[in-house]
Amino acid sequence: MSGRLGFGRALLYRRTPAEAGAAPPGNERSGTWAYGIAMDDFGTGYTSLALLSQLPLDERKLDRAFVMRVHQRHDRVIVGAVTRMAGQLGLVSVAEGVEDEQTAQTLAKIGNDVTQVQNQT
Repeated sequence: MSGRLGFGRALLYRRTPAEAGAAPPGNERSGTWAYGIAMDDFGTGYTSLALLSQLPLDERKLDRAFVMRVHQRHDRVIVGAVTRMAGQLGLVSVAEGVEDEQTAQTLAKIGNDVTQVQNQT
């Protein structure tokens, strides 16, 4: 099971041995576990484009505020741009708060790598 520990808007996460086999290049490994850093809630609050070049990130997690509105033209353009940018920087692109299959399919077409489903409890 993966573990995550948050530091403000950056997360330190641990991948299981099975997940570690697909770790991005440069990811520090300790034994059979891989560790990485994800920028959480990208696009809102204290996240900044400057942090993308200042932190040794592995993932960029797009805030659900953009994900929820991805069917609107302006938000789709923003999501597409930051997803392409993440890919060009070698980051895994994660979309937070996906609530339905249509949104997941739209994000996949845009090039998003991982969808994080909104917890509906």
